[in-house]
Amino acid sequence: MKIKNKIWQDFKSEILNLADFIGDEWDKFDIPEEVDNFKIYVGDCEVFPIFTNKDDLLRVEYDLSLCETKLRTISVSTFKGETRVGITLKPTFKNK
Repeated sequence: MKIKNKIWQDFKSEILNLADFIGDEWDKFDIPEEVDNFKIYVGDCEVFPIFTNKDDLLRVEYDLSLCETKLRTISVSTFKGETRVGITLKPTFKNK
């Protein structure tokens, strides 16, 4: 999936810079380095993004429910210049 919008391409660059924060699960992820491609892979699982663009908020979210990972969702957002990473764990992996 190719995105031509420069704002989203710059945002994708920020996502790539935040990769170190996700921990051991990150090794399962394949995130294309092209800033215009937001599709990701977790093993053989292909995941498409959900975009939000409101006022000062940019967010991209991925639903990993069907993928072989401990993560259910991952999102990266920026609001008024501050970047946030959100991770939700699958219930079977909580408290282990």
